[in-house]
Amino acid sequence: MSQSRSLPFTPRTLLLAGLALLAGLVLVIAGFTAYQLWPRVIDTSALAGEGDYRLPAPAPGAPQVELGYFVTGKNVSPQAFIFSGGSLLKEHTSIFSGVVVRHPEATFLFEGGIGSRIAGEFERNFSGLNAKLFAYEGKTPALEQLSAAGLTQADVEFVLLTHLHWDHAGIIKDFPQTPIRILEAEYEGAVTAGKIGNPGFFPEQYMDPAINWDFVTLDPVPFGPFERSKDIFGDGTAVLVELGGHTTGSLGLVLSRSPQERYFFIGDVSWSAEAVSIPAEKTPFARSLVDRNAEETARTVALLHEIAKANPGLAIVPSHDEAAFAALPRL
Repeated sequence: MSQSRSLPFTPRTLLLAGLALLAGLVLVIAGFTAYQLWPRVIDTSALAGEGDYRLPAPAPGAPQVELGYFVTGKNVSPQAFIFSGGSLLKEHTSIFSGVVVRHPEATFLFEGGIGSRIAGEFERNFSGLNAKLFAYEGKTPALEQLSAAGLTQADVEFVLLTHLHWDHAGIIKDFPQTPIRILEAEYEGAVTAGKIGNPGFFPEQYMDPAINWDFVTLDPVPFGPFERSKDIFGDGTAVLVELGGHTTGSLGLVLSRSPQERYFFIGDVSWSAEAVSIPAEKTPFARSLVDRNAEETARTVALLHEIAKANPGLAIVPSHDEAAFAALPRL
């Protein structure tokens, strides 16, 4: 006599299992999103009152420094993707910037945007998710914008970069004879990162024996809270310091047009001047993608926060913050 066997799964149990799986997936996504967007204010208590964060003014009689910025590309995203605690409803425009600096001793290019070869470089180095995450809208390359302003490559005595991520180093090959200034530690770190396939670096941009490297050496001369610095012209109008965390050797530049008009260009240590004023880190996902050392980067942002408080009139200018550049003169 045969016995009937019940099916291990009925339509009802399948439906319940599917709903449970969907609910679990929703909870995972919600948890991940909450973790990414949860406001995280950097604790600055260890820095408060622990030092003098004032930056020395230029030497008496220092010459007037002129500057003009330009934009070679941009992308737009919710502010919440830029720094922890940012608004999902407020847009943040990230730009690929460059600044022409005119000093009586030299005209130089600080940064320069994404370069004229970026379309091919981007396609060869990014695909899939990375291509979507780092998508951008390109504009006129630096060379064309300099030409429109009456400048040639020969007028630019050197190009100064904060670091060698792809959206900064692309300018190098547009100035093939011009000295390129960075910290040597940054170059060495970029070579290592390129060998292991770090997506932030495009080795084809900087692995060329024809590049005219002019490595910066910081002097053991304090500049405010920084133990080492490089006074480019010896008059305090353009001073370099190292900003730790984002890459192996990221540089910051303090430009002074007058004691009342000073700019601290901080590269990509933070993407937002508003984040420095809070102070807040990048979101966890962004930190994992772009910052070499997240904890060190947070300490640098905290230091910049204290410096901004101690120096009225000093503008913090991240390389990609359109709002921070709005107060600067255009090229």
